[in-house]
Amino acid sequence: MQAQYSTLETADRLHSAAIHLLRGLRKRDRESGIGPAQLSALSVLGHNIDGMSIDAIAGTVFTSPEVADVGLTETKAKLANRTVAVTRHDMRNNPRGQIAGQSQGMIKLIWDHESGQVLGGSIVGYRASELIATIALAVKASLTVDDLAQTGAVNPSMSESVQRCAERAANERVARVGSQVTL
Repeated sequence: MQAQYSTLETADRLHSAAIHLLRGLRKRDRESGIGPAQLSALSVLGHNIDGMSIDAIAGTVFTSPEVADVGLTETKAKLANRTVAVTRHDMRNNPRGQIAGQSQGMIKLIWDHESGQVLGGSIVGYRASELIATIALAVKASLTVDDLAQTGAVNPSMSESVQRCAERAANERVARVGSQVTL
Protein backbone atom coordinates (compact mmCIF):
# COMPACT_ATOMS: atom_id res chain seq x y z
CA MET A 1 0.00 0.00 0.00
CA GLN A 2 1.36 3.41 -0.96
CA ALA A 3 1.76 6.04 1.74
CA GLN A 4 -0.27 9.25 1.44
CA TYR A 5 1.78 12.42 1.87
CA SER A 6 0.70 16.02 2.12
CA THR A 7 1.92 18.45 -0.53
CA LEU A 8 4.54 19.85 1.86
CA GLU A 9 5.76 16.35 2.81
CA THR A 10 6.01 15.39 -0.86
CA ALA A 11 7.87 18.63 -1.65
CA ASP A 12 10.22 18.01 1.28
CA ARG A 13 10.99 14.47 0.04
CA LEU A 14 11.63 15.70 -3.53
CA HIS A 15 13.69 18.56 -2.13
CA SER A 16 15.85 16.15 -0.11
CA ALA A 17 16.39 13.86 -3.10
CA ALA A 18 17.33 16.77 -5.36
CA ILE A 19 19.76 18.21 -2.80
CA HIS A 20 21.36 14.76 -2.40
CA LEU A 21 21.91 14.69 -6.17
CA LEU A 22 23.33 18.22 -6.15
CA ARG A 23 25.75 17.43 -3.33
CA GLY A 24 26.96 14.37 -5.24
CA LEU A 25 27.62 16.49 -8.31
CA ARG A 26 29.43 19.14 -6.25
CA LYS A 27 31.59 16.43 -4.63
CA ARG A 28 32.45 15.11 -8.07
CA ASP A 29 33.40 18.63 -9.21
CA ARG A 30 35.58 19.13 -6.13
CA GLU A 31 37.30 15.78 -6.68
CA SER A 32 37.96 16.70 -10.31
CA GLY A 33 39.63 19.94 -9.22
CA ILE A 34 37.02 22.38 -10.48
CA GLY A 35 36.00 23.84 -7.10
CA PRO A 36 39.52 23.99 -5.63
CA ALA A 37 40.89 25.37 -8.89
CA GLN A 38 38.49 28.28 -8.68
CA LEU A 39 39.54 28.92 -5.09
CA SER A 40 43.21 28.70 -6.06
CA ALA A 41 42.68 31.25 -8.82
CA LEU A 42 41.06 33.64 -6.35
CA SER A 43 43.95 33.11 -3.96
CA VAL A 44 46.51 33.87 -6.70
CA LEU A 45 44.59 37.08 -7.44
CA GLY A 46 45.18 38.18 -3.85
CA HIS A 47 41.86 37.21 -2.28
CA ASN A 48 42.02 35.88 1.27
CA ILE A 49 40.45 32.42 1.12
CA ASP A 50 39.25 31.00 4.41
CA GLY A 51 37.80 27.60 5.26
CA MET A 52 34.26 28.95 5.19
CA SER A 53 34.69 30.01 1.56
CA ILE A 54 34.02 26.52 0.31
CA ASP A 55 30.77 26.38 2.27
CA ALA A 56 29.76 29.75 0.82
CA ILE A 57 30.00 28.54 -2.79
CA ALA A 58 26.53 27.80 -4.06
CA GLY A 59 25.82 24.91 -6.37
CA THR A 60 22.96 24.59 -8.84
CA VAL A 61 21.50 21.85 -10.99
CA PHE A 62 19.71 23.39 -13.96
CA THR A 63 16.78 21.05 -14.10
CA SER A 64 13.10 21.89 -14.11
CA PRO A 65 12.61 22.90 -11.39
CA GLU A 66 16.09 24.18 -10.56
CA VAL A 67 17.88 22.89 -7.46
CA ALA A 68 20.42 24.97 -5.53
CA ASP A 69 22.18 24.76 -2.20
CA VAL A 70 24.90 26.42 -0.18
CA GLY A 71 26.53 26.05 3.21
CA LEU A 72 26.12 23.36 5.81
CA THR A 73 23.55 20.61 5.81
CA GLU A 74 21.64 19.86 9.00
CA THR A 75 23.86 16.82 9.57
CA LYS A 76 27.15 18.68 9.07
CA ALA A 77 26.00 21.54 11.29
CA LYS A 78 25.11 19.10 14.07
CA LEU A 79 28.47 17.34 13.67
CA ALA A 80 30.08 20.76 14.15
CA ASN A 81 28.21 20.97 17.49
CA ARG A 82 25.88 23.72 16.29
CA THR A 83 22.38 23.97 17.72
CA VAL A 84 20.50 23.71 14.47
CA ALA A 85 17.09 25.03 13.53
CA VAL A 86 15.48 24.49 10.14
CA THR A 87 12.80 26.65 8.56
CA ARG A 88 10.96 25.72 5.39
CA HIS A 89 8.92 27.97 3.14
CA ASP A 90 6.57 26.76 0.41
CA MET A 91 6.86 29.01 -2.65
CA ARG A 92 3.39 28.33 -4.05
CA ASN A 93 2.03 31.69 -2.88
CA ASN A 94 4.84 33.76 -4.40
CA PRO A 95 3.19 36.41 -6.64
CA ARG A 96 6.04 36.49 -9.18
CA GLY A 97 6.01 32.72 -9.47
CA GLN A 98 2.26 32.77 -10.03
CA ILE A 99 2.63 35.43 -12.75
CA ALA A 100 5.24 33.23 -14.47
CA GLY A 101 3.12 30.11 -14.00
CA GLN A 102 5.87 28.66 -11.76
CA SER A 103 4.38 28.20 -8.31
CA GLN A 104 6.08 24.96 -7.25
CA GLY A 105 9.04 25.02 -4.93
CA MET A 106 10.45 25.21 -1.45
CA ILE A 107 13.16 27.09 0.43
CA LYS A 108 14.95 25.57 3.40
CA LEU A 109 17.11 27.69 5.72
CA ILE A 110 19.49 26.04 8.17
CA TRP A 111 20.46 28.34 11.00
CA ASP A 112 22.00 28.31 14.45
CA HIS A 113 19.27 28.10 17.05
CA GLU A 114 21.16 30.20 19.59
CA SER A 115 22.75 32.96 17.50
CA GLY A 116 20.38 33.00 14.52
CA GLN A 117 23.38 32.77 12.14
CA VAL A 118 22.52 31.39 8.71
CA LEU A 119 24.55 28.20 8.23
CA GLY A 120 23.16 27.03 4.91
CA GLY A 121 20.13 26.61 2.76
CA SER A 122 18.65 24.95 -0.25
CA ILE A 123 16.04 25.84 -2.80
CA VAL A 124 14.05 23.78 -5.26
CA GLY A 125 11.97 25.83 -7.67
CA TYR A 126 11.76 28.57 -10.23
CA ARG A 127 14.92 30.74 -10.32
CA ALA A 128 16.60 28.77 -7.51
CA SER A 129 19.94 29.44 -9.22
CA GLU A 130 19.45 33.17 -8.66
CA LEU A 131 17.79 33.05 -5.24
CA ILE A 132 20.57 30.97 -3.67
CA ALA A 133 22.96 33.94 -3.98
CA THR A 134 21.18 35.73 -1.12
CA ILE A 135 21.64 32.74 1.15
CA ALA A 136 25.27 32.33 -0.01
CA LEU A 137 25.96 35.93 0.96
CA ALA A 138 24.34 35.34 4.35
CA VAL A 139 26.56 32.28 4.91
CA LYS A 140 29.72 34.08 3.79
CA ALA A 141 29.01 37.24 5.84
CA SER A 142 27.75 35.32 8.91
CA LEU A 143 24.41 37.09 8.70
CA THR A 144 21.48 36.08 10.89
CA VAL A 145 17.95 35.16 9.95
CA ASP A 146 17.00 38.52 11.47
CA ASP A 147 19.32 40.29 8.99
CA LEU A 148 17.71 38.47 6.07
CA ALA A 149 14.21 39.14 7.40
CA GLN A 150 14.93 42.87 7.58
CA THR A 151 16.19 43.00 3.99
CA GLY A 152 13.61 44.54 1.70
CA ALA A 153 12.56 42.49 -1.29
CA VAL A 154 10.96 43.85 -4.43
CA ASN A 155 7.30 42.98 -4.83
CA PRO A 156 6.49 40.96 -6.86
CA SER A 157 9.72 38.98 -7.02
CA MET A 158 10.94 35.49 -6.35
CA SER A 159 13.34 36.90 -3.74
CA GLU A 160 10.32 37.67 -1.57
CA SER A 161 10.22 33.97 -0.75
CA VAL A 162 13.74 34.06 0.71
CA GLN A 163 12.73 37.02 2.85
CA ARG A 164 9.48 35.31 3.94
CA CYS A 165 11.41 32.19 4.94
CA ALA A 166 13.83 34.35 6.93
CA GLU A 167 10.90 36.19 8.56
CA ARG A 168 9.43 32.86 9.60
CA ALA A 169 12.81 31.80 11.02
CA ALA A 170 13.21 35.12 12.88
CA ASN A 171 9.72 34.73 14.33
CA GLU A 172 10.54 31.16 15.41
CA ARG A 173 13.70 32.49 17.03
CA VAL A 174 11.81 35.19 18.93
CA ALA A 175 9.24 32.61 20.05
CA ARG A 176 12.01 30.27 21.31
CA VAL A 177 14.35 32.80 22.88
CA GLY A 178 11.86 35.54 23.73
CA SER A 179 12.84 39.09 24.49
CA GLN A 180 16.57 38.25 24.53
CA VAL A 181 16.65 38.55 20.73
CA THR A 182 17.83 41.89 19.38
CA LEU A 183 16.30 42.69 16.01
